[in-house]
Amino acid sequence: MDVRLCLDALDMALKSGRWADNIIMERFWRTYKYELFNLYDDVTLEAIEKRLKIWIRYYNSERLHAALDNKTPEEWRKEQQAVA
Repeated sequence: MDVRLCLDALDMALKSGRWADNIIMERFWRTYKYELFNLYDDVTLEAIEKRLKIWIRYYNSERLHAALDNKTPEEWRKEQQAVA
């Protein structure tokens, strides 16, 4: 990478909003680490990928979220689309 590319990326990052803009993804990864990743000793890429796919499916379609009125993200998204 050259210096100009790095400076342009920094400039874009500084203009792209508030710290809270990424809070949803930060919360997602924190939850993943606490609920799944830190529970296992095997850290092969294959094992992590397999568990991550299973966990994301669970997270979106089965796990209730207090921030979504105790609905799954899939249920909440369907309700939002019906209203729009």
